[in-house]
Amino acid sequence: MRSNEVGDVFSHPYRPMRSQRIPSGSTPRLQEDYLRDMLALARARAGEAKASEAELRRIALDRAPAPALFRDKGGLEFLGTLNLLSVSLGLGSRLLPDLAHARGYLERLERAGFAGVSLVTEPLDLPRLTDGLGIDANRMAVFLKDFPVAPVQVWAARVSGAAGVHLATTLLTDDELGSLLDACREAGLVAILECFDGRDLIRIEELLDARGGPGSDGLWIAINARNLTTFDIDRKSLLRLAPLLPPGYPALAIGGLVEPAEAGALVRAGYAFVALSEHLMETPQPQWRLRSLRKAARIKPRPTRSDEAS
Repeated sequence: MRSNEVGDVFSHPYRPMRSQRIPSGSTPRLQEDYLRDMLALARARAGEAKASEAELRRIALDRAPAPALFRDKGGLEFLGTLNLLSVSLGLGSRLLPDLAHARGYLERLERAGFAGVSLVTEPLDLPRLTDGLGIDANRMAVFLKDFPVAPVQVWAARVSGAAGVHLATTLLTDDELGSLLDACREAGLVAILECFDGRDLIRIEELLDARGGPGSDGLWIAINARNLTTFDIDRKSLLRLAPLLPPGYPALAIGGLVEPAEAGALVRAGYAFVALSEHLMETPQPQWRLRSLRKAARIKPRPTRSDEAS
């Protein structure tokens, strides 16, 4: 990536995000304040960067798109998750104290055979962070997760070599969703419509029907097992809500999958992808964890980089 070219596009000053870890089971008011603050800041920064949208779009369309995500249509494919908010702010965390540790974490994901990784960060920081992480999009797809609210952030993801973006449907208006979907289609990015309850799924099905229904793999539907009121994770919701998934779209389960038996259940429920929590990668050999999940889902393990070297 040509960092200087992308950096010149963003003339607005960097304003740090309010970053805090929300404890599981904390009060609904704290959750609401956190989400409201983060969403307001994402909208403010998107507004500041609006003038850069045309130039970002030009840079993005001058570059080849990210390769298509590897997909084994006979079962599940797995995505990793990496929260870079604290790294972006220079605050660090126990798991990822700095960018070098984040880079090492991504290398472990790649060696383990993950098909892709969802990066949680402020959208307009993605070009800078992906450049520092040295991600090879030919080996592992990158998805922007959390708080894209405007097309300029989609184009920032495209410039970064991302394959797609997560769109938190609960937090977005119909107009915002429509403009983001249009930008993803033009940019050639996968739009992952992330739903948290049955109301989200019904709303998304109506919205997509109004846009013409299934047309390509450029749209995925995700169910996130996190409760946005308590921030607790209820993995049973992945199966409970699966019958409401709009037909004709690849489905992604988000919820910190732990037990191999759950992998088989998710395949039978119709999921094509599962996003695993970053905490599951703290084990010394995560590739064995992934292989056990693949075996439970009746998937032949894909060759990993370590396999190829042997």
